[in-house]
Amino acid sequence: MTRILLAAVLTLSACATGSQQAPRGQVARGDEVVCEDQPRTGSLMSREVCHTRDEWQAQHDETLQFMQHPHAMYGH
Repeated sequence: MTRILLAAVLTLSACATGSQQAPRGQVARGDEVVCEDQPRTGSLMSREVCHTRDEWQAQHDETLQFMQHPHAMYGH
């Protein structure tokens, strides 16, 4: 009986901590998940890759920086 009560308390406390998140259906623009199909090298099939908008932007910025200053990444 004590184990069941403890499990119930832990479950309810875990549910209560989730209430601090944004209301359902409302996601901050940078936290929105965006998926796109990307080709696989050596394959005719693509794969779906999902990241938040902020993560996609960070990857884009890093690629742009590398293309503009390729030697800076390697310490030359």
